[in-house]
Amino acid sequence: MSIIIRIITGALQDADDNSYRRVIQVYLFLAAASLVVGAAILIGSLTSDYLAPLQWTRKKRLTSGVEIIAANKERSLVTNAKRTRRISLGCFGALLALTVGAWVAYIWGAVTGHNS
Repeated sequence: MSIIIRIITGALQDADDNSYRRVIQVYLFLAAASLVVGAAILIGSLTSDYLAPLQWTRKKRLTSGVEIIAANKERSLVTNAKRTRRISLGCFGALLALTVGAWVAYIWGAVTGHNS
């Protein structure tokens, strides 16, 4: 992802006569998006039992993790094997599509001469 961001910001800087004005907007957007995602994870972990184990210490996971997992086994996303398999296959498919799309874009750029 960092390579993609570097390519985008480099193209923006080159198109704007080496000015950082548009590049700064990209990095500000990334910082704001990171803040939103971090806040969502924090709020979710404080209000839900599903994300709370992410913040537990090792000692707390060892002492009370089994009871909480057993109590929430029916609702858990991880212990439902069929749902977990569908999610994993969906994520793998998305990764495969991203990789194939990147290669197609690269080859298209090389063939048409737009990669300079």
